[in-house]
Amino acid sequence: MASSCTITFNPMMRNGRETAVLQFAWTAHTNGSFTSVSTDNTDVNPHFTITDLIKGFEAVYCQTDPGSTAPQASYDITITDGNGEDIMGGNLADRSATATESDQVGITAGAAQPRIIDSALTLNISNNNVNGATGVVKLFMRMPQ
Repeated sequence: MASSCTITFNPMMRNGRETAVLQFAWTAHTNGSFTSVSTDNTDVNPHFTITDLIKGFEAVYCQTDPGSTAPQASYDITITDGNGEDIMGGNLADRSATATESDQVGITAGAAQPRIIDSALTLNISNNNVNGATGVVKLFMRMPQ
């Protein structure tokens, strides 16, 4: 079985501010590998991709949740932009195989720095060897003020 991923985008209003959750529900290949998946490859309809919907939002934090078939302990996740830069600044390395974990978007000078999304985002998973491992990655976003 090849790896797979379902990407969903859920916008909402909170206290008069537009927020959203970009979710990647992933399953690893039977050999544990994962083929990277991009928001550019997910059509909302024939005219738009999820990338079109997320541009202009700022990423604030990310939550990872290992699935019922847990990945290998200390597996790694990156979410890269159109330039190949990890928007999480390496904060999603060494994930737990049993616990839900949350991290802020890239830390600069000790403080979280929300990141404006201006291109497709690509989910990458590595250092897993569990056949058919599953998990969910949620990227929480908001419109800048």
